[in-house]
Amino acid sequence: MASEATVLTAALGAVLGYVGSEVAEGVMFERLLWPQRFYNHLNFSTALQQGLLMTMGGPLHSAALKTLDVFRSHGLYRGPGRGHFLGTAFYSDKKLRYSLSGNENRPTDDREFRNGFWLEVVRIIDALSHAHQGRRLGPDPENATGHGQARQSFRSTHAVHHIRLSLASKNHPENAPFIPVRHISEDSLTWRTLANVIISESVAVGVGVGSLFVGSYWMVIYMMIPLVLKLLALLLSVRREGLASMLELQKKGSLDESIMLEYFGFEHGFLLLEGPGPAVLQFFRHYGHPFRENHSSVFGSRFREIGCIALVYCFVLYFPAGLILTIWENDSMQYLWLAYQLYSVITMHAIRLLDLQDCSRTEQKVAKFLCSDNKVWLESKNGVTIEATAKTDIVAGYTEGQRIVHERVLQYREKLATK
Repeated sequence: MASEATVLTAALGAVLGYVGSEVAEGVMFERLLWPQRFYNHLNFSTALQQGLLMTMGGPLHSAALKTLDVFRSHGLYRGPGRGHFLGTAFYSDKKLRYSLSGNENRPTDDREFRNGFWLEVVRIIDALSHAHQGRRLGPDPENATGHGQARQSFRSTHAVHHIRLSLASKNHPENAPFIPVRHISEDSLTWRTLANVIISESVAVGVGVGSLFVGSYWMVIYMMIPLVLKLLALLLSVRREGLASMLELQKKGSLDESIMLEYFGFEHGFLLLEGPGPAVLQFFRHYGHPFRENHSSVFGSRFREIGCIALVYCFVLYFPAGLILTIWENDSMQYLWLAYQLYSVITMHAIRLLDLQDCSRTEQKVAKFLCSDNKVWLESKNGVTIEATAKTDIVAGYTEGQRIVHERVLQYREKLATK
């Protein structure tokens, strides 16, 4: 007959499997398949969050199956060069649109954000700006009294973000004096990427080491699998588009002509993104998108795609395999495995409820540096370095935010008219 521990582990394991599968998010697999972006920022705070929250040894089978379903619906199973990455875990789609401001001779336009790099940046800036203490709020016209006085009460605060992009080479020519600035790149694997990956599975590795003390050597191997899969994901990560070169930008349009994008979302606040047209629009076209190579090689594009898909499928099997494996383990090991799964489910709830999925990603790094230094340089190997500066104002009321946006758009159009 099965021991009491075996029956308890099977019953609670099934419950945890159901609860965990309901709370697990697909962004976990975006993190797995794009390590250059999602493991790009490392300091004490991010390392602590990675170590405590980002383990992938929990019940992710349902989220993994949904991820594979999206791969299938986008045609990635059909063969070499087939299918589309946009909208999958390889390259998510925000499914949001922005307005392109025009002047009298150029009407406004409405376009897709696609992956929306800067949209993620301002979402994080929005959270950081509201959390900053001591900010002064402007009066809300919606709450103004008849005597011209503004009441102190307000319904909600909003952030107005104005980000300006420019070519760093134009702002800082080679003979210009050196100015310290934050340099950020995400087009290659670095020591930060490897360190973040290892730290993220420190809890699972710790449980594996603990398995040795309860006499379960098979469980040691089992608990190391999430880390091994993440390390394989580093080797199999697909190649992606970097920043465009000067020649590519010039082919897209004039670098002397500026454009301004407008967007509002309750999660992001008001966004104005200004800069040379080709330099700005590359972030909403193909920047970061996986690309395929014409020539075939052992570690070519299709090999990497299949390898990444296989890694996702491994997480379909991982939790059920662990539940079955514990049947032949001793009572202490069963309780240890059950405790780890409970911990994993709790961390997934914390990530989802507290919005902690941004840990260590490039956008978080850019947002923090823009908040502290107000300027960053975004770089890639063969592309033109983009300089970004940001200004954020917190206002009390949607109407006040609209007013500020309207004023800045008018200033932008007046500047265009004088050229």
